[in-house]
Parts: sequence; C-alpha cells; structure tokens
Amino acid sequence: MDPKWAEKILGHRDGINIANATKDKLGEYVETKVYVYTQENFIDYILWIVFKEEFKGFTTKDFRRMQINIRVKLRTYLLKRGVYIGRHNNRYLILEALFNLL
Repeated sequence: MDPKWAEKILGHRDGINIANATKDKLGEYVETKVYVYTQENFIDYILWIVFKEEFKGFTTKDFRRMQINIRVKLRTYLLKRGVYIGRHNNRYLILEALFNLL
C-alpha cells in the first residue's frame, strides 16, 4: 500500500471531528473512505451500511461544507457500487440526497 494512503487511513480510522473539520479535511476524509471501500470491494448493502456508520452524525450543513466536486464524486461512487441514491434536481440537492441516505 502506498504510504500516503496508509497515513490517511490511519488518521481517519476513528472518524472525523466534523465540527472542526475544514473543507479540505472533509474532502480528504471522503477520498480516504472511498479508497478503503474500493480496496475492500464493498458493494450494495454492505457499502450502504458502512457508509451509514462512517458518516453518522453528518448533517446537511456538513455535506454543504464539502466542495461540490467531492459530493458529486461520493454520490457517483455510491451509485456505481450499487447504493441507490435519489435523483437530485434544483429542489433536491446532492447534499440532501447524501444526508437522506444516512
């Protein structure tokens, strides 16, 4: 495993302090979790359960604080791996879809 990823995985093994996290730290957290999910080949129901546990406590405000490209990547990743997320539109934002998934 790449030492860069090993360090990030170790740093986020206990989750993230959402209240103090910057946009960059939230993005790093999401990217690290996606990397782990891919390495472990989590799909469908298992991926949904793991996502719910690791993002427990996130609110729509927390998802809003993430950069839009990170939210889009997370939503796309979950969809491609078999987790259904409702379609977003002008009234139903990606951040709301991610929150409702929890």
